[in-house]
Amino acid sequence: MLLAPLASFVGLLYQHEFETAYWKYVHKSVAPGPDLSTEYGQGLGFNLLVLLGQLRYLLSEGPLALEVQATGFSQMVAAGGYDEPGLLLSFNANFGQELIRGSHAAVKAVTYDPHGKRPHDLFIGAINTTEKANYFLPGAVPTLLQRDTDDPMHFKVKNLYAGAIPALFRKPPIATEFKLAPGLTKKSFLDAVMKWDGAWGLVFSGGKFCPDEVMDATGFMLFKHVFDLELLREEMEMLREWTGILGALALGPGDETTAMRSVEIASHFEGRLLESQFGKRFQQTAKSQGMNGTVHLREWFLEFAFAGYGAPGGSLFALRVMLQMRKDLKHWVPVYKQNPDAFIKESARLYGGGGGGISAFVVPETKTYTLGSGHVITEHAGQLAPATTNLANRDPLVFGRHKEDFEYAAQFVPLRKNADKMISFLAELGDIRKCRNVTGCPEAPRFCPGVEVVQRVTRQIVDFFVDCLESTRHNSDEL
Repeated sequence: MLLAPLASFVGLLYQHEFETAYWKYVHKSVAPGPDLSTEYGQGLGFNLLVLLGQLRYLLSEGPLALEVQATGFSQMVAAGGYDEPGLLLSFNANFGQELIRGSHAAVKAVTYDPHGKRPHDLFIGAINTTEKANYFLPGAVPTLLQRDTDDPMHFKVKNLYAGAIPALFRKPPIATEFKLAPGLTKKSFLDAVMKWDGAWGLVFSGGKFCPDEVMDATGFMLFKHVFDLELLREEMEMLREWTGILGALALGPGDETTAMRSVEIASHFEGRLLESQFGKRFQQTAKSQGMNGTVHLREWFLEFAFAGYGAPGGSLFALRVMLQMRKDLKHWVPVYKQNPDAFIKESARLYGGGGGGISAFVVPETKTYTLGSGHVITEHAGQLAPATTNLANRDPLVFGRHKEDFEYAAQFVPLRKNADKMISFLAELGDIRKCRNVTGCPEAPRFCPGVEVVQRVTRQIVDFFVDCLESTRHNSDEL
């Protein structure tokens, strides 16, 4: 009985005027307050209406939390979220409320704060590493992602990475040539990308964010760049299994058997790394800086393998570039070939550099805000909030031709003005490149240390994709 009116409602959401009016009503007339509550079930009616309003995006984008976050753009626009103070009222995983930092300026206020505080127990904002410590090797957590920006250890770890991992530099001393991962062929790789259902692949592939072929090709090259190691076929399967275990841990309680398997896999890769020239250099550099090389190698591997490689991660970054190209091969392949780096940068702006574009932080002070919708609400010190780069990267004040140009800000336009203000890696790319190395600098005090290497690897993966298209004449009528 409810399906017919629900279908009619979803159909109305596809009408811009109706959707805009809907979000204005929800954010002005139903929004909870006057205090922001993170407790379960507070403002339940508001939460349900937000979910209801996102149904049309569930149909078009699929059940990816990453994609659902991106649909906050329509709410930001309708609710005046890009106006001062640049915040959007939403709900968190516990179904309490949160104030998303969504404008470019609001996100920068968080990620550029030299005293920014992070939730120490949460890895990627979702896995409680204190409660689930048995999933990790001793010392692997807390990671760099969980440390406060002004924590002395935050700088020390980044300084260790800068000294021990040449691949993190924009121009590393040794170039790493592309090599296809064992077990893959041009046909198998190309077929995987061309047949991938970008919206519902998560469901129809058994819970995967990305085709195995893309994960293997990307992971193989990331290991070559960063560790100077070539993974065996069975190791790539283990790596996928491990990131799958940790991904599931973000959504459920886990169990002792999978925890033991997680540690077993991490121990295998630790052994490989410690025996390698990379591992020996890392240990020596750590020792010279008075640090425990084994412990911080465990930390780096966790950050690298899950946030850097895993989907979400560099694999998803590469996939999204190729999916953008797949929308119109005849148009986008020549555009890519004209300037690959600009194409990849624009993909990172609109679709993220691999992750969900969400950086959780601890609110530093109690403050009352009048939101763009006119709603007044008080946020309290100590609460958690997200800074969402996916929304910041669509801010018309930065990426539009004028401050109301929401349409152009959300379009895929390589070589657009202000392209270097893309903030997918927690700081503007132009500011990151003002820093001498990944330790950061006043212009960019905190950013993803893998920002350069993941772009290089993505370039190699996408170049290979284009070569596959041209050499096999796959869908040749579109080329």
